[in-house]
Amino acid sequence: EWQWRKKEAQFKHQDRVTMQGTVPSTNKYVKFYRQWMPRLSPGLFGRKGAVAADDHGNGAERCFADFGSSPGGMCEYLVKDLGWSGVAFSLSATDGGFAMLFSDPALGYHDCDVAQVGAWQKAMQHVRAGSCALVNAGVVVDKGQRTTGADATFEL
Repeated sequence: EWQWRKKEAQFKHQDRVTMQGTVPSTNKYVKFYRQWMPRLSPGLFGRKGAVAADDHGNGAERCFADFGSSPGGMCEYLVKDLGWSGVAFSLSATDGGFAMLFSDPALGYHDCDVAQVGAWQKAMQHVRAGSCALVNAGVVVDKGQRTTGADATFEL
């Protein structure tokens, strides 16, 4: 509990709805992904321009879907460093999420509140079936960033 009190004191000046006061940079996230992703899967994240082979041995561009993408560090790493294309989804800043800072023609972006029933299925309509080499569903729900009623339920 002391960690939350420390964090709340540090960011008490920040309006989590408008994100006024501070905006998280993508830099620390990109640095993290550059360091760790190639270690986790060298074949998938090892070099720029790498292509995925389908069942017939044909190469295809690497594509991804990223849920909880804002501010965009993973997207920036995959698109700029590795040359991938993808679709990103995140809670809009007006609904309490972080603003998406990274944009690129190779990246589609859609606001998405995955706490809403059926939202992730609706979001996946923006992604061609079977096209993703990676689906990142590491959605972060942070105290103060996402508030719900005591009786809220989440169905995925």
